[in-house]
Amino acid sequence: MKQWCIIVLLLLAGLPAKAEHILGGAISYRFVGARGEEETYEVTVKLYAYCGTPNKIFYMIGRRAKIKIYKGMQSSLDMAFLPYDSSRSELNITPICPDEADHTTCSGPLEVYPGVRQITYSGNVTIKGKNDNWHIAFTSGITQSPDPLTYAGVAGAFIQNIDAMPSPLAPDPEKLFPLYLDATLNNTMGPNNSVDYDDGYAPFFCENKPALYSPGARDPDNDQLEFKLISGKMFSSPTIQSPQEAYNLRYISPYTPDTPLAAAPGSFKLNSRNGEIRFLPNQVSNNLVVYQVNEYRKGVKMGSTQKAVTFVTIDNCNNDAPQGIIGDVEELDTSRDDSGALVFSQCEGWDKELKIDIKGSDSNLDNITITHGVLPEEASLTVEGEGTPTPKAHFRWAAAQARPGRYLINLTYSDDGCPLMATQTTAYTIDIRPRPEVQLPADTTLCTGMPLRIETPLQADATYRWSEGDTTNYMVVTRPGDYELRATNHCGTAADKIHIGYIDCKYCLFVPNAFTPNGDGRNDRFVVKAGCPFRTINLQVFNRYGQRLFTSLSLDKTWDGTFNGQPVEQGDYFYVIDAAYLNPGDGPARTRGTVTVLR
Repeated sequence: MKQWCIIVLLLLAGLPAKAEHILGGAISYRFVGARGEEETYEVTVKLYAYCGTPNKIFYMIGRRAKIKIYKGMQSSLDMAFLPYDSSRSELNITPICPDEADHTTCSGPLEVYPGVRQITYSGNVTIKGKNDNWHIAFTSGITQSPDPLTYAGVAGAFIQNIDAMPSPLAPDPEKLFPLYLDATLNNTMGPNNSVDYDDGYAPFFCENKPALYSPGARDPDNDQLEFKLISGKMFSSPTIQSPQEAYNLRYISPYTPDTPLAAAPGSFKLNSRNGEIRFLPNQVSNNLVVYQVNEYRKGVKMGSTQKAVTFVTIDNCNNDAPQGIIGDVEELDTSRDDSGALVFSQCEGWDKELKIDIKGSDSNLDNITITHGVLPEEASLTVEGEGTPTPKAHFRWAAAQARPGRYLINLTYSDDGCPLMATQTTAYTIDIRPRPEVQLPADTTLCTGMPLRIETPLQADATYRWSEGDTTNYMVVTRPGDYELRATNHCGTAADKIHIGYIDCKYCLFVPNAFTPNGDGRNDRFVVKAGCPFRTINLQVFNRYGQRLFTSLSLDKTWDGTFNGQPVEQGDYFYVIDAAYLNPGDGPARTRGTVTVLR
């Protein structure tokens, strides 16, 4: 029996007896479907429950988790109760060897070793309408009618970096820190799937041993991810009516939300792209760490999720965690990101199989097991020599159909230390780079003197060159001719051209073909200009279903790209303009066409 197991037992003995005490949790959501203005999402809450003594974990098993839904910072619109998910619950995530797995307090209150168990709740919720700041919040409520509501809270007396009695609320000693977990959703550009978190072991570390932790995050939409450390939150009243009522926990100096761990000076590093934390623990402690993972699509924030975990650092350890060493790599480029982490990359549509071989290594020569989280479609991972000191993981991916984006591959290395084993999860990043695209509008004819902005969607890694010499992704045209744009990036070159003709127009209306209502103060509105006077004018805008979204009897009243106060989706919309010249003899002026909303 290794010496450090006894230390863990003593360290965790300070936890209160109620099993509704948790060591953290995570919230996420998945798009299920839409009907009219309603969208349905499957929301999942995972709680990491401490199996105390006596074992009262039945306060969570078979119950339901209460969540609230907010539209922006408004009062709660709705609440839902997520059913207990037995297929993903009661997982013993204590880092303990298989031979002793049945001897943690999760198996019985008189067992020897302290245990941590994952409890999962999952169910569908429905929202109505569009908003860029939906909140789906777990407010710690666990219930099953007719039982009264209880709360899943982090045990304050057990946590060293948080003040055990934050104001303004002095929590019940048996329900300390009712944990508030929040997910946000922006559905104005369409549905979104949030980041999800792979199942993994509770984070136990050894003092003065280099440590690595990954939250096991992955995004089904392959949006650009930003990992941040934030303050833990709780609420002052069970009847919380707005996300603004959740307030930050108070950290004990020298700890802060973004430096929450006891670590040797200069050793603590967070990789903001994959969430990995590297540090050298230099003090026995139990510290709360809270992640917020933000998702961005074409520069627009699509949502966020949160995961809270308790890092347990113990002393008298003589067991180093195993790790992976990169071996053969085929059909992938390699580079380092800003934090020094290895990044693999290849262009979209690559028709050869991507290969990465990784060798497990343990300085104590323990036997190693390699497991993985959810892999991308058409990817596989096999392990050669599993359960030996030198296993080899073979990752293979036929990625020809993979969409551009960053894919996180989470591998967990576990040794056979017994009773407590050392584990380490590493996030490997594969960047599928987009090929350059140029999409110019169709050839068109305009009125003499009418300016036209022609552009292609901007790609961050591309350089642009027009036949006229300009080097941006757009150009303002005022004369007839053929205009060609070429875009080049790491994956090649693409080109497109457009012919612009000009004729003399009697009606002298100047109508743009696109605008970008993104709030940056540039081209935010659909502005129609007149080059001659009119007695009357009527402008109408319709969607593709013929629904009228906007009408104006004056060109001073312009469209901001919304309908009923909500932003419309990116795409083409139809306009009709009926006008009468100031001189009745000139007759009516009528024009119609399409305008593109770009976001």
